[in-house]
Amino acid sequence: MTGHRRLLIVDDEAEVRLQFHDIARTLGYEVAEAGNASQFAGVYEQFNADLVLLDLTMPSGDGIELLRKLAARNCQCGVILVSGRDKRVLATAERLGRSLGLNMHPSLQKPILRPALEQALHDAHPSARPTPDSGGVDLQFAPTRYEELRDGIDCGQLEPYFQAKVDLQAEHGFPVIGAEALARWNHPEHGLVPPDRFIPLAEELGLIGKLTEVMLNGAIAYLQSWAKEGIAMPVSVNLSPKQLTDLALPDRIADRLAQSGVAPSLLIVEVTETAKTAAFLKAVGCQSAQGFYFSRPLTSAQFEVLLSSRCA
Repeated sequence: MTGHRRLLIVDDEAEVRLQFHDIARTLGYEVAEAGNASQFAGVYEQFNADLVLLDLTMPSGDGIELLRKLAARNCQCGVILVSGRDKRVLATAERLGRSLGLNMHPSLQKPILRPALEQALHDAHPSARPTPDSGGVDLQFAPTRYEELRDGIDCGQLEPYFQAKVDLQAEHGFPVIGAEALARWNHPEHGLVPPDRFIPLAEELGLIGKLTEVMLNGAIAYLQSWAKEGIAMPVSVNLSPKQLTDLALPDRIADRLAQSGVAPSLLIVEVTETAKTAAFLKAVGCQSAQGFYFSRPLTSAQFEVLLSSRCA
């Protein structure tokens, strides 16, 4: 079954689908989604999945009903049930699926941690592993040459991913109140490269200024785009301590904000802190603060899905 990994996610919660989708993509799966029973019928017929991740409890039709529909269609693909219900309920539903002739895999109880889902998807397809073209993270690759990193920046391979900030004191749920823009390198050969693999080199080789310009321009562009949709969501961008000596940087940022029409209050510049930097900032009167950050960094498209469902 190597090379044929097509996962259909059936869950009524957009955030859960987003989480599952992201994890499955890093393992090389092609992914389709359905948010309810009616969507499931159309997507199932068109997508030709070989694995279904099925929520057992949905408002518009429960998973038991969908298990019967899969059996009626003589479904040959694997099925993984997920639910926040009691384990005994999951076990009963799993036995029912087997009695209907379905290829049932071990169920998962919500909330599902990333390692558990990765293991389940790997067990369903042992060949599933992170791949560069699916957004997998290459933890081994590290650039060593100035030209390699410079060309990556100039060719637009580095872009902002967004980590949501949520309000822990809200009365209902945890609304998204902001985001932090984090640099990621979509390398054409090595996939998604984490920042600790290239930011130290950018600082060492004098490329941190070019990288910061990319991040600032990207953050401002997304702020401008979101504003057109009626969303005023503050975004913070990290600044290297080495850029504190660039006295023209504040004016350049102000000019870009003015040109874009983005309110300056929506862009927050944060200085990445080291012990030496902290002492310097404290000496000039800055205060330190502690924030709480949840979720993995998201692509701009994934973050917009999150905003639509959780924005305050």
